[in-house]
Amino acid sequence: RCRRAHVLCARVSATRCKLFLLQITHCSLLIAFLAPKEKVTKRKGVCPARKHPCFRCQRRTSMCAGLQLPANNIIQGAIIIKNIGRVIKFYNSFFFVKVGEEIIPCKLRGLLKRDKKVGSAVFVGDFVEISRLKDKSGVIETVQSRRNVLIRPQIANVDRVILTFAVDAPKIHPLLLNRFLVLAEKSNLSEIFICINKIDLTSEKNFLSEYESLYKILRVSTITGEGLDNLKKILSKGVTVFAGASGTGKSSILNALDKNLRLKVGKVSEKILRGKHTTRIAELLAFENGFLVDTPGFSAVDLSEAGIDKKNLKNYFKEFAPFADCKFLDCTHSHEPNCGVKAAVELGKILKERYEAYLTLLEEV
Repeated sequence: RCRRAHVLCARVSATRCKLFLLQITHCSLLIAFLAPKEKVTKRKGVCPARKHPCFRCQRRTSMCAGLQLPANNIIQGAIIIKNIGRVIKFYNSFFFVKVGEEIIPCKLRGLLKRDKKVGSAVFVGDFVEISRLKDKSGVIETVQSRRNVLIRPQIANVDRVILTFAVDAPKIHPLLLNRFLVLAEKSNLSEIFICINKIDLTSEKNFLSEYESLYKILRVSTITGEGLDNLKKILSKGVTVFAGASGTGKSSILNALDKNLRLKVGKVSEKILRGKHTTRIAELLAFENGFLVDTPGFSAVDLSEAGIDKKNLKNYFKEFAPFADCKFLDCTHSHEPNCGVKAAVELGKILKERYEAYLTLLEEV
């Protein structure tokens, strides 16, 4: 009954559907059959969408306001129902996709499963197109292009990252701090913050002030409430990832900002003076007009996984660039003579702690 030559719908082709059920968009008579409640433009008159003569809209349905598709590509009664949503969690081999106010558990389409590592084709934060099934679950068909990907933990389309460390218990380790900063720079994020938690444990008001010329520093305390109002303003829009070592209080900060989150909080081990992993999965948590991500804590991150090597490591120490007028074009700023970066370190223009961390990471990669 559809006079156009189109490919049959993948869901009904096996049963040789007599009505040639198409993939929603092309046959107006079929659309009217599947969605009888939709108003159809009469024989006489002009289509108000494009102002063309309309004979039961024998043009593609997107041209006619009388047969405009409902929001989100849904046709009541059709076999295939497609939605665009955002992955908010990956757990137990299921991707949980938020479409409007509904959360739908989804599996991957076969083409996306070719990657050996399950889940590597889709990250938390991805915008995906899904097909709805009768059992209220879904299948992820395609993944839309990403703006960026935070390498570890793997979160897509991130607006900012807040690297969380503690004044004490556990203490800040300069090498670990700079390792996280390098990974954040590699992820090409527009905003990178360093958050110092447990500021109530020190009398020093400008703790870690030596980094303020490079990154924005946030000093907070979940005990006294210091700095939480300023932090809340920053988190009100976009996707914000909290990352850092275990035991630094990421979950405690989020619970202090919104008591409804009720994230599990662990104690610092008295034996090894380090935190224990209490956050097991990365998940997008709705917060005002944006999302928060409480990521699993990591005490060690492999830079090679992120594609960082001895040639490009220097690019992620952004203060090196103004002084990179070296004798050799491929200078690694370590052992070469007449190196502008080494000279800047000796003059105090580059923080010595940062340069020492760079040398350690260079040796590692």
